[in-house]
Amino acid sequence: MPTLLKQPTETIAWIRGIEGDKTDIIVCYLPDSHVPPMSDTDPQPNNPITASPLRCFFGATLAASLAYFLYWLTTNIAQTFAAKPVVSSNVITLNIAIAVRTLVVGVSTFATFIFALATLGLIALGIQMTIKSFSKES
Repeated sequence: MPTLLKQPTETIAWIRGIEGDKTDIIVCYLPDSHVPPMSDTDPQPNNPITASPLRCFFGATLAASLAYFLYWLTTNIAQTFAAKPVVSSNVITLNIAIAVRTLVVGVSTFATFIFALATLGLIALGIQMTIKSFSKES
């Protein structure tokens, strides 16, 4: 491997590209002014967002509305699939159609469950934070 001398005003970056049996090494010289300074501490946001019971209940309302919409969508999808059976004499076609229908209803049901669970979790967190705030005051 060839020896490269590092000049005090530059930083060396190595990039390797492999194509078959051939390996290329590219050396890029970047001025130190383009390298961001490293600090020992992580940068802290200026305004950290704090949780509050109001935010929890608002988030629960949004999640509940999405869960209700997804529930409505899931029931409509299932009713549409039930009303229109697949008409085919080919067994492979029937199996693929059944698999796709099951997958569509399953994914929709899963999304509904996720948002309903998020609603319950946010309501429980809001209640817990409300109870803690009342116990701190007394």
